[in-house]
Amino acid sequence: MKIALCFYGQPRFHKNIEISYFLQTLKESEHTIEVYMHLWKPKSERNYIRSPWTNIEDSLAIIDDYGKLEDSIRQTYSPISLEIEDERDLLKFSPSLPVPNLEIVHRMFYSVYRVAELLKKSGKTYDLVIKLRTDSATMSLPPFEKLSEKKIWVPDTMINHSNIFNRSFSISSQENFYKIADAYTKLDELCEKNSSDRSSENLLKMHLSNLGLLSGVKRNRFNIVTGK
Repeated sequence: MKIALCFYGQPRFHKNIEISYFLQTLKESEHTIEVYMHLWKPKSERNYIRSPWTNIEDSLAIIDDYGKLEDSIRQTYSPISLEIEDERDLLKFSPSLPVPNLEIVHRMFYSVYRVAELLKKSGKTYDLVIKLRTDSATMSLPPFEKLSEKKIWVPDTMINHSNIFNRSFSISSQENFYKIADAYTKLDELCEKNSSDRSSENLLKMHLSNLGLLSGVKRNRFNIVTGK
C-alpha cells in the first residue's frame, strides 16, 4: 500500500526515539511511505511539557537545534514536502474567530489544512493518510489492509474519558483526510455553534458530524505514546 504521513503542529519532541522507531518500522514494511509536513515554530527556543492525556510523567523537551530546525527535520523525517512557518505569522492567515483566546485552535486547524494543501499540490494518490504530530506515535497500528476506506480510525487513548474525541492522530482515506482538513475553512461557523465548548476536539467532532462522517469514526485500541 502507498501511505502518506502528514505531520502538523509544533515541532516539539521532533527527535524522540518513539517517532524514529515508528518511522523506521513503517519504512521497513512492505508499504511505500512518504512524508509531508507543515510545522509552526515558536518565536524562540521554548520548553514543552507533555500533554496530560498521555499518562506519562511530566518531562521537559526543548528545541535544542532551533537555529537548524529545518536541517534537523529533513534529516530525521526525509519529507518530500516541508513547510515551516513562524508562530507570529500564522494569525494573519486565520479566520477571525469570535474570541481571541483561540489562537492555538487557529494554529492547529491551520496546520492540518496546510499539510493537506501540500499533499494536494503533489498530485499523488495514496491508499491511506496518517495524520499525526511530531510529539506522538503509536506502537500498535492496526493492519492497514483490513481498514475500510469509509472509516476514520483514531486511537482509543482516552480510556478514562470516553467522551473526548482524539484529534491528534488518525488514519483515513486520502479523500476523508481532505475532509478532516477542511475544518479550518469552517471555523467561524463551528465556533458560533459551539459557544459552550470551543475545544479543538469538540470542533473537529462537530465538523465530522456535519459531514456525516462521525458515525464512520472507529476508535481502535492502539495507543499513542510521546517521546523521551
